[in-house]
Amino acid sequence: MRVACQGDTHARASTVNRERAGEGISTQAFNLRPKLQEVEKLAFARAYRIIEVHPEVSFARIAGRPLAASKKTAEGQRVRRDLLATVGIGVDASVVGAAVDDVLDAAVVAWSGRRVLSGQADSLPDPPEVFSDGWPSAIWV
Repeated sequence: MRVACQGDTHARASTVNRERAGEGISTQAFNLRPKLQEVEKLAFARAYRIIEVHPEVSFARIAGRPLAASKKTAEGQRVRRDLLATVGIGVDASVVGAAVDDVLDAAVVAWSGRRVLSGQADSLPDPPEVFSDGWPSAIWV
């Protein structure tokens, strides 16, 4: 995806990725390019330890199973808020200008980050996969 995201249009990036990986790139992923490139620059400089976290994987870890209710529904948001409370994180979802599911995702990402810093996190896969650039690649939870 790194080479594909150097394209200046979504169509071009999808074509390049399809040629290299067999599938296109979502509009959402393409629109994340500037932030991904910013993170990549920091990683190349070895200025920070970069980890990847997936909110739904983190919520599943807390729950002990994947969650059935969508994070976009009131029930899904209640379940996620309740799960965060079990790990000591209270969430006020009335943050102005932020969607409730984004606030809940940010909170569970912070939970995973805290686990990484304290040495309690696991990587998926374990051990992390290492690509040709030498960077370990995994989801941390």
